[in-house]
Amino acid sequence: MNVLYLIALIGLLEIIYSYENLCRRPTTVLTQSSTYPKQGVGFANDGNKRSEAMCCSRTADKHPKAWLQVDLGQQFSIKNVKLYFPTDDYWSGVHIRQFYLDVSDVPAKQSTTDKRTRCYTDTTTETVGPWSIKKIRDIQCNYTARYVIVESNYISPENDPSEGAVLEICEIEVFGCEVGRFGANCTLCRGCQSCNIVSGECVLTGLTKQQDSKDENMFILYAISAVLSMSLIINGFLLVWILRHRTSRRRDVNQEKKPCGTQEIHNTLYQELGQVIGPSQYDQLHSSSLGFTVQ
Repeated sequence: MNVLYLIALIGLLEIIYSYENLCRRPTTVLTQSSTYPKQGVGFANDGNKRSEAMCCSRTADKHPKAWLQVDLGQQFSIKNVKLYFPTDDYWSGVHIRQFYLDVSDVPAKQSTTDKRTRCYTDTTTETVGPWSIKKIRDIQCNYTARYVIVESNYISPENDPSEGAVLEICEIEVFGCEVGRFGANCTLCRGCQSCNIVSGECVLTGLTKQQDSKDENMFILYAISAVLSMSLIINGFLLVWILRHRTSRRRDVNQEKKPCGTQEIHNTLYQELGQVIGPSQYDQLHSSSLGFTVQ
């Protein structure tokens, strides 16, 4: 009974203190190069780790290359990849020989091996029987990438070459964290945007380079915007000052002209007033009759 409690405790601890299986995210999509009848790629991500071939995904015959791809939807920090293989017949051992595991930011259809990062290469050459097949391969793959690609171009000498390469996978699990997190609990990186998923040590990846470039471009944009804003404000103040200065000068000119105009008006009024208050016509007639003229 105590053994059962211990097993349950260990299982609970593995759930609590374990990296996330990124394959189980709803945004993750699995595809394979071709499909053998009734053994679609969905078998590789259904949570069923049974080793019977009929419960596993399988590519079709007569293709020179076979691959299974996990598209995580965006870049993630990957810790390790677990592969579960069938072990119930002879051909299962043939179909898992000399495969390789790559990670990439370009999908399998568009990339070649020289554009990927190699995490693992199987070097098995001899025929492996069902009794000696290693059912689970736990592959360390400490990289940041979007795509995980299991691929094989191995053609068994036991087969006709026209049969091509075949890949059988019962389940694939990709463990890791979102970029910017590390450790079994996916803790935030300290002081950087991307760090080693195990140690937390800051690293520079394609995503962080892109983010840094974006941040630098945004800084330049903000700086240019600030300069333009200051220029507009200064030009606005100068324009207002010029308009006020011109208005003030016009007022001064008008004020200088007003005394001259007022003096002219006063002189005109004075002349008219002089004409009004000058000698009357009676006085002129009376003076004329006396023999002199009033000046």
